[in-house]
Amino acid sequence: MQGILPAVTVERGPYVDYHESILFQGCFMRTETISYLKRHAASLELDEPMVITQSGKPVYRIESEQQAQLRDEGIALLKLMNLAERDIRSGATLDATQAKARLRERFEAGKAKLDESD
Repeated sequence: MQGILPAVTVERGPYVDYHESILFQGCFMRTETISYLKRHAASLELDEPMVITQSGKPVYRIESEQQAQLRDEGIALLKLMNLAERDIRSGATLDATQAKARLRERFEAGKAKLDESD
């Protein structure tokens, strides 16, 4: 589909110059100028995130919507793991029998509310 710009996320961020390439969070990234971005925006392939430079300095990182969603999902999973580890350390856990009993209680309470609304 020509003429349709893919959904992208643009972020400002810290970058480190490394032998004429850009090293961002341990990965080398394709670098282009703002002028290049303007000229090729409609046909830009974003197989991997791209660093956009202005006056030779990195100012933006562009990634596809799919890449942004995958990154956001990864961050959400890390947060859930962190919460789970915190619960385990504090002893706020249930064994399987306790968990099933709680779920059964919630199910029955929800079922009772549905019956009341009829």
